[in-house]
Amino acid sequence: MTDTEKATVENIARRHGYNDYRWISGADVQVCQWVRFKCMFGCPSYGKKGGCPPSVPSIAECRALFSEYEHILVLHITARFEQPEDRKEWSRSENLKLLPLEREAFLAGYPKAFLLFMDEPPARLRREHTRG
Repeated sequence: MTDTEKATVENIARRHGYNDYRWISGADVQVCQWVRFKCMFGCPSYGKKGGCPPSVPSIAECRALFSEYEHILVLHITARFEQPEDRKEWSRSENLKLLPLEREAFLAGYPKAFLLFMDEPPARLRREHTRG
């Protein structure tokens, strides 16, 4: 990806209101087994939600995915909540706002544009987004 191509993607992100971001290499993404083990042995949602193990790709599949990306744009999005449960609705709303960014990048000639969602299972969000 050239600097001009990166600038195109950055402009798309900025048009959607995301100004805090960083480019990283897929080789720099660490996919670790300990994270899955924390889910398996410490989270009440394990096995119950589509965005949680074992319903998500395996460690090997995640590593393979990231290895296919030379350049990854990571958005830094922050929010503070009075109640921890408020995070879920914010996350759902933020995911829905990110879908058009992913689509615009794809249509601009970046076929590997791929949004990794926060919290919600992607298929459910996409169904709701396309209905609305």
